[in-house]
Amino acid sequence: MAAPTLDFLVLDTRRDSKTAPAAADVFAAIKVQVDEHVLPVWGRDAWGDVTFSFVDAAPSTGSLITLADSIDFDGFGYHSVAYTTEGRLLYSKILAGANNPSWSITASHEVLEILLNPFTNAPVCVRNPQTGRGVWREICDPVENCSYAIGGITVADFVYPAWFGLADGPRDQYSFTRCATGPFDYAHGYVMECDIANGRLALSVSAGPDVIPSIFRGPKLTPFSAFLMTEDMRAGADAVRSQPRSGPNRP
Repeated sequence: MAAPTLDFLVLDTRRDSKTAPAAADVFAAIKVQVDEHVLPVWGRDAWGDVTFSFVDAAPSTGSLITLADSIDFDGFGYHSVAYTTEGRLLYSKILAGANNPSWSITASHEVLEILLNPFTNAPVCVRNPQTGRGVWREICDPVENCSYAIGGITVADFVYPAWFGLADGPRDQYSFTRCATGPFDYAHGYVMECDIANGRLALSVSAGPDVIPSIFRGPKLTPFSAFLMTEDMRAGADAVRSQPRSGPNRP
């Protein structure tokens, strides 16, 4: 059986959607990234093809990317899944206004992570040897501060299977730009981790020394991030925010 096509519907709600870079150029570059860089490494078992189409209204099912001047989140973007009476909607919201001039990196980051973790609940069946916890399958978070250009459009770096200690793909490369230099190297990013504590799933975050994870960048926890967090994770977020940083992060 052939793998299905994932058709992302892009809804541009920005008041001035013609500011550079053009949305069509951004998603054309991400299409190249997916086809030529991501799927050859991670495999086409899940998705045979990935496409992008612009729409004027939000669908109730399928896959939706919304570009907006502001979003209901303390970071630059996020992805999640919603279930309605009509079916299932994979969706991402991207801050693509003046407050995030590097929004093409955010868009690339969210698209790639939807491809590998569409329901935002997929832990890789390996444990981070540094913490002993299971690692969430988010392929851009560990190298969040790293990026590269495709045709003049900046896109997000992503880790290879070898980063998770998996046998698939190249054995001597851990991210596309080689920003990650070994398994579980998140010096330029962060990882979402999971464990069972007191009979329930507990989530936590480990971050590199100069990284504020995008979900922690705002002044307070939003309902979305609060939904994800245990009390331990909230405490960790406060600790991350309080640490001095050497420079600004990219999305």
